[in-house]
Amino acid sequence: MLVPKYLFSKKYLFASIPIIMGFSIIFMLLYKPFSATVWFGLSNFRQMSETVSFYAAGVALMALSKFLMMKFQSR
Repeated sequence: MLVPKYLFSKKYLFASIPIIMGFSIIFMLLYKPFSATVWFGLSNFRQMSETVSFYAAGVALMALSKFLMMKFQSR
């Protein structure tokens, strides 16, 4: 199965990161009032640091995976 070439373009790879992050932040903010077990938020320093750490790790992982996909595709 071949992957379409446009999925490997630099523009697509790195433009998708802010789109995915924006969607996930909106989803989590909408989901929070309906969950009794939610751990993320910005109400106190601990929750804020956990949320920011989670998003920073997510962005780093996405950027790394997209960078590796771009490098392997160019081979």
